[in-house]
Amino acid sequence: MLRLCIVAVLAVTSFLAVPALAVVVTTFSLDTHDPADDDLFSGPVYTSTLDAGQPYLITVSGTFSFWAASAWGEWTGTNASNVCAGQAEELPQTQSPGVTNGPVGIDPEYAFAWVELSPTLCPGGSPVASPPVHLESLQISLDGGTTWQHIEPLSRTYNLGHSYQYLVVGLGSPAAIGMRLSDFPTSDNYGVLTATVEATDPNPFVRGIGGVTNVDGADAEFRLMAKDRNGRIRGSLEYEDLAGKHIQSQSLTGLLVLKSTNTAYLSGYASVDGDPGHPFTLVVQDNGRGNDTFRLDVDGSTVASGTLAGGNLQVRAK
Repeated sequence: MLRLCIVAVLAVTSFLAVPALAVVVTTFSLDTHDPADDDLFSGPVYTSTLDAGQPYLITVSGTFSFWAASAWGEWTGTNASNVCAGQAEELPQTQSPGVTNGPVGIDPEYAFAWVELSPTLCPGGSPVASPPVHLESLQISLDGGTTWQHIEPLSRTYNLGHSYQYLVVGLGSPAAIGMRLSDFPTSDNYGVLTATVEATDPNPFVRGIGGVTNVDGADAEFRLMAKDRNGRIRGSLEYEDLAGKHIQSQSLTGLLVLKSTNTAYLSGYASVDGDPGHPFTLVVQDNGRGNDTFRLDVDGSTVASGTLAGGNLQVRAK
């Protein structure tokens, strides 16, 4: 039976910023194959302590299978014969050593294919839902394994490259970061997940004004200013499109700037057409006037995205 749960204590408290090049604190891997079958998880793997109060960006990538390679059937060059839904991939991005690796259909956030033998996903050979389907299987701990918690990635959409980013705040010594995978049995799994943890600048700043296009193709305008000083985020986001949707930030809970890519990530709660309490995530990239990009997600769905039609964005660390 498939069970999933991505965990990481998300305590994002501000827009983060990285020096001229992002500082990689640690990189580690989780082999989803665990021959022991002694609990409900493969892992955990522990590595570096993250400084207390310091914001970090975690990138988790890879593909894997909850079923033995034989469960997928024969590979045909485009898919496996026992796939009841979705498009499997021939092999994991990183293979588990010492065991047979075959087709895969799961990444850190989504199932993009599954096999007929799973009664919870393909009863009678028919899928419950068409993939990709969001799952909760990967767990991240920031306190050395005392607590594990699922958090949503910055981009709440399926990524064809099977890579997802998460914002966290370190808890300090003696805590350590770790990953595990919720599943049983674990002895038939294969595929390795990798995590890269980047440190960020505690004094980020982003501002901009411009035109964008909403998901229905209508023109929209936005105004943005946010900064973090000593752990306190100040600023606002306002968005309005010609279809009449108006979004106004109420509180800012997370702010991150990665100067390696001139990208800013902002999260918080906003009112939508006067209705309060809607979680939002904004991702903007400063690529120079005429090439800046903007994406606004509200309640887990994209409202507007693309290259600015006019205006300018500035992403920097103070």
